[in-house]
Amino acid sequence: MIVAKLRALYDNDIRTYYGNILKKGEQEIVVNIKTKDIDGEYSKIWITFSNNNQTNVFEAGSVEVGNDMIILRDLRKLDADSEREFNRIDYKGIFKIKKVEKGEKRKYITLIENNVSESKSSLAKKVKSIIPSEPLNNQLILKFLLEMNNKIDNILELLKNNEIIAELTTVNAIDISGGGLSFFSKEIFEEEDLIYVESDIAESYHRIRISVLCKIVSIIKTSKGFIYGANYENIDKDLREEIIRFIFEKEREIIKGSKS
Repeated sequence: MIVAKLRALYDNDIRTYYGNILKKGEQEIVVNIKTKDIDGEYSKIWITFSNNNQTNVFEAGSVEVGNDMIILRDLRKLDADSEREFNRIDYKGIFKIKKVEKGEKRKYITLIENNVSESKSSLAKKVKSIIPSEPLNNQLILKFLLEMNNKIDNILELLKNNEIIAELTTVNAIDISGGGLSFFSKEIFEEEDLIYVESDIAESYHRIRISVLCKIVSIIKTSKGFIYGANYENIDKDLREEIIRFIFEKEREIIKGSKS
């Protein structure tokens, strides 16, 4: 059974669904959705799946939804070489952003270096690094303690008065990958604009503190605002690897559930 990933475009979001391909033709693909029902207010749907070690991506010209099944017709094949496009996971948290004006880049690079250094030196980071080498029982205990630590950190973050945070605009996150991220905003940016992005992903025992410069590479205008795709302009190697591990583990759990 071939597992398929479907991405649906909405006015202020892009949502991902998973399922199994029941039928595949040149101009029609039938998918049994296994994760959640697709909301009918989308404006566009893309499908991605691997077959014979080849990644295939199509945009559907017409869609028919019924019960837990979706039929995609009038398919248009798209380029499958983009890391941003096909190695991402839905993330519906928030990003804090600010456009980097000319002459400001060095200031934000210094900020990023300081944030990354602080994150790497944290006790939680050191504990997380030893988890794989511990016996299973110890792993479960350490993951539980990290999860509790994340919740405490969230409370402290809300109480912190930070001048830099006051300069940032909060936007709704859409997804994240090892190559970049997407977000929804009513603010107008142009392609090639440089933006500073800060976020704190805390899911289960995962804690990823993101501080990075990004370049706007795609813009989708909707009735409610804009969906922006951005590639990392500079990102710490360890941070990128941490994001990729988070994506791999989360998507593996989703795909495992879609096969059951």
